[in-house]
Amino acid sequence: MSDSVTVDPPPMSLLVKKYQQLQDVVADIAATSAADVDDVQVAELVRVNERVVRALAFQGLKRLQEVNDRGLFRKAGQSTLHRFVMSELRVTRGDASSRLKALDAAGELLSMQGEALPPKCPAAAQALASTGSV
Repeated sequence: MSDSVTVDPPPMSLLVKKYQQLQDVVADIAATSAADVDDVQVAELVRVNERVVRALAFQGLKRLQEVNDRGLFRKAGQSTLHRFVMSELRVTRGDASSRLKALDAAGELLSMQGEALPPKCPAAAQALASTGSV
């Protein structure tokens, strides 16, 4: 009889679960026909979709802020956050720059000493945090 050790994987964080659920909801929406949706509802769905896209874009900035604060771009083999964004998110240089400019304006970045710095544009940061859109 051999002694074996069973190691349980670490529990999945709530945030990771929420993102998995989000992927499932988006896939479900994509698979659902709009054939029975009237014109007024289609117009409203476009507006709702835009609000959701903006809110998710802000969440993406928050995740990028965490990547920056934790130095994860270096662990991923990239010398800068900009290169990380281009490589990992597979976006153009311009798109990466736009995202990082938004993060710089609305994010709460850390100083070289690790202290939290207030956003450069507090009104934009507040609007994004509360509604997901400016």
